[in-house]
Amino acid sequence: MRKIVSIVLYTALLIVLGVSVLWTTISLAQAPEVRITSPQMNAEVRGKVLINGRTALPEFDYYKVEFGIGPQPADWAIVGEIHKTPVTDGLLETWDTTALPDGMYSLRLRVVKPDGNYEEHFVPQIKIVNSVPTETPTATISPTLPPTIAIAETYIPYTPAVSRPTAALAQPTPTPTLARPTRTTASPLGDIKEFGNAILLGAGAMGVIFVLVGLILAIRRVL
Repeated sequence: MRKIVSIVLYTALLIVLGVSVLWTTISLAQAPEVRITSPQMNAEVRGKVLINGRTALPEFDYYKVEFGIGPQPADWAIVGEIHKTPVTDGLLETWDTTALPDGMYSLRLRVVKPDGNYEEHFVPQIKIVNSVPTETPTATISPTLPPTIAIAETYIPYTPAVSRPTAALAQPTPTPTLARPTRTTASPLGDIKEFGNAILLGAGAMGVIFVLVGLILAIRRVL
């Protein structure tokens, strides 16, 4: 009887532990993110730029979007104003770049919690190109042909002599069409936070497997 009670208690403890590990792993992997989704790194922008992203934190006070000069700015200036409403996959701010000189800039999104702590996301190497003109299609002008002058001619009927060819006409050889090679662009590295989420999910799965193996060994030892 004691062995049965021990097995039941030990099994329940292992199940609770396994569920707790799995739940914690899933919660960390699906935690809300703070990030700018557009514009992305190496983007060329001009005029008024729409900055999109997400700021949905469980503990939210306000967020702000800032810009700085260069890939690693020492100073930051706010874009627009401070916002008290969180955003989930939407418009964060509109960046008017018309008053800024062309060059390389960086963006920073900072979400502040009520206790003063914050989370932030950077997008470096955004190039402003307001002075570079956009390409416009070139209009094609068709030349005007001079009017055709009709000249009266005396029509003389003529019967052409048709000769039958002695050999079959050779068919023209089709000219092969050269295909322009396409360039494949390597995809950028995944986000570091997504890589960390994958590690957490893997660790949680390994923890569940470890718990199940321990349960089996414990039952075999008691029996």
